[in-house]
Amino acid sequence: MGRSALLYFSEFDQAKLEKSIFEWRSHYPRCGTLCFVAENSRAVIPLIQGSFNHCGVPLIGAMFPELLLDGEFKKHGLLLMRMDEMPVRLLIDRLSANN
Repeated sequence: MGRSALLYFSEFDQAKLEKSIFEWRSHYPRCGTLCFVAENSRAVIPLIQGSFNHCGVPLIGAMFPELLLDGEFKKHGLLLMRMDEMPVRLLIDRLSANN
């Protein structure tokens, strides 16, 4: 994973995000992204998903109370990790015992 495989956005910026996604895809056409979202930024999850769909790059991820970056906890934002080749993935819906 060369070439800035890890990106942190303290707040959602669609233009900057999509520019980064397109750059990744141009150098790594089979790439995918693992996205960690801080819980306080959860409202932008549909926007993040939309940007990745628009750019044609697979996305997987999770939400956490806080993100850990460079030894500091971040209460807002999103952390992206590029995978040079997206692994096979499967979505399992309704894992809750209450369903």
